[in-house]
Amino acid sequence: WNDYSFDHSSGDSCRLLRTSFFSGLGFMLRKQAWDHVRSSWPYAPTMGWDYAMRVQLRDAGKECIIPEVSRSHHFSNTGSSIRSAKQVRLMDAMTLAKTPTACGSSGPCHQFGNISYLVSESYDGWMREAIRESKRVDKPSVVHENIEAEAGTVYALGFVHEERISVLDHSIYPGKLNGAIPNDLRSEHYGLVAMRYRQRSWLLLMDLRSPRMWSVESRKPHPKLITVGANRGQNCRNACSDVGMICDNGQMYFVNNCTNLRKHFACEAGCAHQIGPDLPAYVPEDSMDTYQQCLVTYTTGSMNCASYHKNTARLCACIPG
Repeated sequence: WNDYSFDHSSGDSCRLLRTSFFSGLGFMLRKQAWDHVRSSWPYAPTMGWDYAMRVQLRDAGKECIIPEVSRSHHFSNTGSSIRSAKQVRLMDAMTLAKTPTACGSSGPCHQFGNISYLVSESYDGWMREAIRESKRVDKPSVVHENIEAEAGTVYALGFVHEERISVLDHSIYPGKLNGAIPNDLRSEHYGLVAMRYRQRSWLLLMDLRSPRMWSVESRKPHPKLITVGANRGQNCRNACSDVGMICDNGQMYFVNNCTNLRKHFACEAGCAHQIGPDLPAYVPEDSMDTYQQCLVTYTTGSMNCASYHKNTARLCACIPG
């Protein structure tokens, strides 16, 4: 399953991609991988099992292999997460591979040809070379007018997390279908989405805060950035002020992961996903479903230093004033 498998963005039924975003709609994994995920499963994955899988796999540094053109399809008009006509239209717009399988029930299978390009070093090398040689698109709203003309060209658009909804709206989702499902950056390889554009070109969407530092425009953490565990109910402005520093909204994205949370909090009930501007955070309140969980976020529009919750302790990004 590829969350961005639409007519305009996919075309090669035999090409595979790497993604650090667990897609969920049709997957296989080795028993050893499931045993690892299960051993650290949060007590109450309040955002659903799929987000729990995303957090666990990403925390373990694991990726998924997905097809450019989806090989499964959601055909029902109802379901646990399908509740609106807009969601049904989105699923109907997804393409489905029509290339029949060439594999038997036993023996080796070469359905996808030589897949050595998926080895991490080769895959990242191709991405970096493509970005270096690409034509830049300045902003999401001009994607259509800039890309229609030149077939076979690689285009690249750099963005930050706060801009991703505009990126999704103008670059990926067809016909006003953005927002039908949560606005995660899906099918991404550490902040990089590689997709065809109108079958003729390639479009690379790159999060400029990605830890892979995809391009010369990439943004690095402040050289003197530190993480500070706030007190319960305290915002990050005050927590950073307590150590003689200031909190920076943009730096919060660099610390939004389970590894940083575990440096300051016990995370006894595991690490999980949640939504809100007061994240990442730890939950010390025993009346909460997320009690003793460390919480990260992939979908929040904008984390900020001023937000807080009376039942959580925030992880803060502090830099010199």
